[in-house]
Amino acid sequence: MSVNVPVKCSNPKCAHRDLEIKPETSKFIDFQILRLQELPEELPPGQLPHYIDITIKQDLVDNSRPGDRIILTGIVRIEQESIVGVSRQSSGLYRLRIDGNNIEFLGGRGIKSSRRTEREEVSPEEEKLIKALAKDPSIDQRLIDSFAPHIHGHSLIKEAILYLIVGSTQRILADGGKIRGDINIFLVGDPGTAKSEMLKFCARIAPRGLYTSGRGSTAAGLTAAVVKDKSGIFMLEAGAVVLGDQGLVCIDEFDKMTPEDRSALHEVM
Repeated sequence: MSVNVPVKCSNPKCAHRDLEIKPETSKFIDFQILRLQELPEELPPGQLPHYIDITIKQDLVDNSRPGDRIILTGIVRIEQESIVGVSRQSSGLYRLRIDGNNIEFLGGRGIKSSRRTEREEVSPEEEKLIKALAKDPSIDQRLIDSFAPHIHGHSLIKEAILYLIVGSTQRILADGGKIRGDINIFLVGDPGTAKSEMLKFCARIAPRGLYTSGRGSTAAGLTAAVVKDKSGIFMLEAGAVVLGDQGLVCIDEFDKMTPEDRSALHEVM
């Protein structure tokens, strides 16, 4: 997105070619560029999400934040993309972008509610089955046995991971303090004890789960980073913990991270 300054004055009697913008007589509008990305939990394992740049104006600016889940309505445009050594007008490379007209938030609007997954409807038959299972005195053991059944043993760890997935409600105390309902789990063990496999299974069955490796990961890659796109505009790129907000993030090889990068996760946890 750029401003095209005219080469010469539109008045045929004017020979001046040194033209410049006068801000005091110009009309300005709010403008923002977003990057829309596929939902991580809808992708096949190992596949990177596709993205497309969105241009929004006026009252839509600053409505959404990085990590929000939205449904966007807009008009698809095609524009030439500049290549090194070739002017934009002579470039043979084109890319798609969208002019956004409306933003609808999945799960409601707000810092937290807009990052929740779209709630699935429970059918009457499923509700009846859930209530019947809840009356089973051995339901807790059945759930533990159903978690990663291909991994033998580790019942205590599986039970803890189930508590992590289900979570609890946040408690607000009389003095305004808060007690969070979520827990964090740190698995420590020898190589080949199925730690990574349990993390992958956990991320696969969670409604909103992300699996990443700490080997080679940085604080910016896990939280958020300021990146510069091809047009020279700085943008905020969300990391794994931002995309997994209100969900589950499984970080493997946690010990391979540097102490500085690990410290960035303290506030997240």
